[in-house]
Amino acid sequence: MTTEDRILQNMTIGKLRTRITIRVPSVQKDSRGNDILSCADGDTVWGCVETHASQMYETTGEVNIIRKVIIIMRYRSDLTPDHQFRAAGRLYRQVGSPIDAGMRHRWIYAECEEDVQT
Repeated sequence: MTTEDRILQNMTIGKLRTRITIRVPSVQKDSRGNDILSCADGDTVWGCVETHASQMYETTGEVNIIRKVIIIMRYRSDLTPDHQFRAAGRLYRQVGSPIDAGMRHRWIYAECEEDVQT
């Protein structure tokens, strides 16, 4: 069963128990005229955050964990791959484009990563 099939079969409004803040991207110029991508808090919606996988790697004495999650919410047409999400004090950045589950305009999900430094 694919992720999309599982979402279409098992998601109900009652499973959207997490407050998710959508972080809207904006481009600003630095002192030298270079573009800097930053995000500001936008709408807050109800959603679901499911841990999909975890990966651990070590660099120069630091242990880093990348937690891969799927964020599910009611369909929105304004999300782009540059949007980020904040839920329960954690920041998630998208790995790809948000996907309209089954092209039914009911659920949208995004595969995201969270960097955890220990």
